[in-house]
Amino acid sequence: MRHTASLHVFAYWNRLRAGRLAPDRHEIAPSELKSHLPHVFMATRPQDDAPLAFRLAGTAICGMMGRELRGSRVHALWSPDEHEAIDGALEGVLKTGRVAVLGLYGFSTLGRRAEFEMTAMPLAGEDGIERLFGTLVPLTRPYWLEIDTLTGFVTTALDTFAPDEDPPSATQVPSAGDTQRVDEVSPRAMAPSPRTTALSPRAIRRRRFGLIRGGRQDG
Repeated sequence: MRHTASLHVFAYWNRLRAGRLAPDRHEIAPSELKSHLPHVFMATRPQDDAPLAFRLAGTAICGMMGRELRGSRVHALWSPDEHEAIDGALEGVLKTGRVAVLGLYGFSTLGRRAEFEMTAMPLAGEDGIERLFGTLVPLTRPYWLEIDTLTGFVTTALDTFAPDEDPPSATQVPSAGDTQRVDEVSPRAMAPSPRTTALSPRAIRRRRFGLIRGGRQDG
């Protein structure tokens, strides 16, 4: 975790958890999240066996995407060739109670790129662990964000950890220089492209990082 919002919201969730696998969704108090609330989301299944969908998404998240996200599937923020992997990572949070941290590149309609961080934590309800609670934040604040809206994300790294462990530190998360080049990816709705390779379901299940290998290979 590298962003203040990620660390603050995780600490708040962990305090509410109080040794349980997950806090109850009714325990979340928006007033406690203060300035980080615009970057917070909740997700749940609209029906049994359906992919997770946004129950709510903060104003900053919706602003970056240029649309209201409530009711839309979470994996729709990625290209179709990443849907299975993203669903697997998020379902893993619900099944195991581990916290997931994803490193992302977001691409705009004009082809601009920025680094993002997503966290996902489980929430309990009447039927057990049934919701996700987390953050989606840019690691820098480019001037064009919310003006040149995002078309979608490419996953560059995934980490999971037990809530009783320390969150992964900044030195554990790959920086832009540690990942393969993805700046040549087309911004057109993040459709499948030979220049992008999604994390495989097998990579998603691994404990530590999985890296995207994409971009030009000719130097």
